[in-house]
Amino acid sequence: MNESNAEHATQDPTEITLEECWDSAAIAGLVRRNTFRGHMPAFLMLGKRETTMLRNHLAKAFGEDEIAKLTELHYAGLKVVETRLDSLVKVAGEKMSPDLERAARRQPSIQALADACRWRFDAGLA
Repeated sequence: MNESNAEHATQDPTEITLEECWDSAAIAGLVRRNTFRGHMPAFLMLGKRETTMLRNHLAKAFGEDEIAKLTELHYAGLKVVETRLDSLVKVAGEKMSPDLERAARRQPSIQALADACRWRFDAGLA
């Protein structure tokens, strides 16, 4: 492995570092920097430390009991994925375009598709 690859392999993958508490502005900036040409990240990858910070931040607004009940966590429209790393803040994935999401919701039912596929034979013998 050459020096540049070795250096890259040992770099911390964290895109930003949160000091002592959750920083909404820093997260918003991270999302903005990673949003380009209509492509928006879908996941907020957090280490154990940052997940705790986020839960504490949300608990101040909604109460600890409500946060404890959550089985899935979302923040700023991103699904939060807790990693096994002690510390990590990174965005990943890509959200589907809004046009594609709307088209998927308008998809016809299976019965409508079956009805549309039926052949109609008219021999004109009347």
